[in-house]
Amino acid sequence: FRASKRLGFTCPLRPVFHGLDLMGAGFLTVQDFAFLDAWHPPEWLAASANPEALEEIKQLMLQSYGNYIQSWRRCLDQDGSNRVNWDEFKSACSMLDFYGDIGGAWRALDDDFSGFITLSELDQDSDEMILRFRDWMFENFGDTKEAFKVLDRDGGGSLTKPE
Repeated sequence: FRASKRLGFTCPLRPVFHGLDLMGAGFLTVQDFAFLDAWHPPEWLAASANPEALEEIKQLMLQSYGNYIQSWRRCLDQDGSNRVNWDEFKSACSMLDFYGDIGGAWRALDDDFSGFITLSELDQDSDEMILRFRDWMFENFGDTKEAFKVLDRDGGGSLTKPE
């Protein structure tokens, strides 16, 4: 690895060497290097946080869906898991016709490197609002089904704004 340094590679080499030495043999083979041919890290891994790109995406969400809760449910968290991974985020950006620095926007959201984002990371106020509403329903009605029954005054199976 001395040749790597001489040829301009400036990062610490010891962790790279040990990481590539799959069999722990103390030397590297062509097969150890071949791992790098197949390794395709996600775009966000090498990106720097870009708050401006994130702000642009958030504006597109508001323009398209009116608020962050609708954006979260209809665009980002389509599977209802309450968290969004990188692939879901890229898909949402495509739905929003955003083709800028997607990796940088992701890094601005996922600053803890958890590999997913939550509504709280997108917009803390929206997250707190929906949590307060949920807590209110459980405290006052026991569960969401009972809350719905009480709030659906006409029994029609849907809630209108006046209800």
